[in-house]
Amino acid sequence: MRPSQSDLLTKYSPMFQMLTERQGAGPRFRQGRELLLALGMGGVIGLIIAVGYAGIAFALLAGIAFLWVGLRWPEMAILTVIGINSGIVDTEAIPWLSMGPITLHISDLLLIFLLALIFLRAMSQPGFRLYGSPLAIPLLLFFLALVISVGNAVVFQGVGANDALRLARFVTYWLIFFPVIELVRDEKTLRNLIKGLWILAAILFVGTLFPNVLDSVHLLPVRTTGISEIVTETAQNENIRLYTYGERMFFVLIPTAAALIALSKRRQFWTGLMLAALLFWLFRSFQRNYLLAILLSLGLLIMVIRPPDALRFGRRVLPMLLLVVALIFVVLMVQPGQIRVELDAWSARLESMVGGTGQVDPNLEYRLVENRYAIQQIEAHPIFGIGLRNNYRPLMMYETPSTGLTWFMHNAYLWIWLMMGLVGLVPFLILCAMYVIRTFRHYRDIHDDELRAIYLGFGVAFVGTLVSNTVAPNFIQHWSLLIYPTMMGINEVIYRLSTGEQAA
Repeated sequence: MRPSQSDLLTKYSPMFQMLTERQGAGPRFRQGRELLLALGMGGVIGLIIAVGYAGIAFALLAGIAFLWVGLRWPEMAILTVIGINSGIVDTEAIPWLSMGPITLHISDLLLIFLLALIFLRAMSQPGFRLYGSPLAIPLLLFFLALVISVGNAVVFQGVGANDALRLARFVTYWLIFFPVIELVRDEKTLRNLIKGLWILAAILFVGTLFPNVLDSVHLLPVRTTGISEIVTETAQNENIRLYTYGERMFFVLIPTAAALIALSKRRQFWTGLMLAALLFWLFRSFQRNYLLAILLSLGLLIMVIRPPDALRFGRRVLPMLLLVVALIFVVLMVQPGQIRVELDAWSARLESMVGGTGQVDPNLEYRLVENRYAIQQIEAHPIFGIGLRNNYRPLMMYETPSTGLTWFMHNAYLWIWLMMGLVGLVPFLILCAMYVIRTFRHYRDIHDDELRAIYLGFGVAFVGTLVSNTVAPNFIQHWSLLIYPTMMGINEVIYRLSTGEQAA
């Protein structure tokens, strides 16, 4: 039996015992020790403020609190980073923190603190061993390629250091994989982390039901737009399409919820309710690539699981589908015009992909032009790329120097190759391939049916994500990519706990 998180915390070195110990010393001694610690830290922070570095003082104070949370509840610290970047708060409203010559976002600091916590525990806590993972090597090589790409952009390509580093910050969030595999060490913490993802998704979904209600306090930002394809004047002008930072988490959790319903022997009422909610979001998102990729993931899931599990899935989903049909019927009775507009919009979105409207979809045409320019640059710089945040194409029609994203592209794989060259693309593809292979090779080794469902659900969802990233660069964008290294890390922990794999 693997020791629990609380058991591990009792073995800290004296420095960590001083921060976390609640017993073993007299009341007066503990009070005096805590008073000295408070006075010492207060004096240091006050001195930093006095010399004019209030931002650093605030970051230090927040870092101490975050490290304490990370020591006691590492899953809460990880969820905090994910929540900030997934749409719980409007990241544009959070002030940047000036740290001397560089400026960081608060979530950047939290990630740094989580990585530092691994180092501190490894150096100071007796018995703390690093587990590692086969996925760690390609991920570290990908991060090394990111560093090389920044240097290439700034030193050789003339890109501004701030521009290159800002994009590098986003890609660096892939490193949250390491806090997950190293700090989540028992089943209770693992389940709390998984439960936290569901709770975050539920909160974000509620935000889509009431878009922009909390804009004044910068919470749950949701953007609504019309549909660009030529259908009806109403569909073009009415804001029926939803964008939320948490939509990539929604994407991943749809196949995962389906896997839980299929594989878990226990009743999954709340999971079924969450699946219905996420499918409703998918309908309101009008995201063609998400729809096709999720259908691919669900089809793959049905192919992989045993026939009895597929039958269980059908029996459990049928009542939910009947409920959805009933709800649609009620809405048709109450608001027939609204449903008609949304169905017309979906029809136009899907027809535009295959030229059914008689016109070339401008979004797809735009992406093809991006790809052509990117391939030209890749042919000239195949090994190291052109560097992070470097312009690779001229301005297109209707673009201006202030609005044209001439460094951005929608195909994540071409973008990585363009920025980092083969030195970045190859380890990234190896990382993705290893994760998928490990999922389908080992999911039968997971004894707990719910954890096996999570393990397999994350894996099939990632296969759909691989397809989706050919037209949407979710692997590179900070508000979307965090779910991917997190699910990779969760799967590694599930496998480790289920097989009794020892530390490296």
